[in-house]
Amino acid sequence: MANRRIPRRGVKGKQLRTTGTQGSIESETLQGPHDHVDAYGLKMANHTELQLLSDVDASYIYTVDTFDDTNNVWQDALGNANSTSVSSNPTIQNLSGQGSRNASDITKAVYFDTGDKMRWSHLSVGNSNDYTLFHVTRYADSGSQGRIFDGAGHNWLSGFWNGRSGVAYHNGWLNSTNRWNRNWVLSVDRKNWYRSYSGTSSYTNTGGASGNAYLTVMWGNSSGETSNAYIHSIYYYNSVLSDAQVNSAVTVLKGKIGMA
Repeated sequence: MANRRIPRRGVKGKQLRTTGTQGSIESETLQGPHDHVDAYGLKMANHTELQLLSDVDASYIYTVDTFDDTNNVWQDALGNANSTSVSSNPTIQNLSGQGSRNASDITKAVYFDTGDKMRWSHLSVGNSNDYTLFHVTRYADSGSQGRIFDGAGHNWLSGFWNGRSGVAYHNGWLNSTNRWNRNWVLSVDRKNWYRSYSGTSSYTNTGGASGNAYLTVMWGNSSGETSNAYIHSIYYYNSVLSDAQVNSAVTVLKGKIGMA
């Protein structure tokens, strides 16, 4: 069962939490009615400010700030469901001084080595499912360049494959042409549809074939095709957003990461 967050909403002032291996107690000031403390005692961000749209809430949000580096759990900022399993040890890395790579406000990200893997068995993807997936990801500056987001259940990938970025395969190619090399890519993935952004440019592709899978990082049907990769954020909707909603969400997300 996924670890569940314990909300502490509508409360300002001091909250006690345990810290460290010895379970020491320290106090923490909550700033407003939407701050909350998760199941590990970690203060989480104001979750209302993480939403990309005013009319449709994301079902799950995973950002670099909600990754629990100690327990190897990627926590859902909304408290609905965390990552369900992990292999090896993804870590948060400081990216200051490495260059913007088309996203000037990203200063840290979750780093996955070729042996690191993660699953979200509650996040359905593929052309047989109604969903919309946003992710901000790139290949690391050196190392392997295989898949990053990989489907478990059938042959599905989003964003990265074989040294190429801005690609997508949903039981059939939507795009196999390299677009962005090792730059940050903002990807939007829906059934039969994929769009990638980097800097001021974007490409949209359609196609693929029916199939059902759930989301993983390098732990799907092609888990041997691994990468050295950075992931900044993942937004998942249990519905197919309209083109207008996608455009609005992308505008907000690009503003968050400093992508022109």
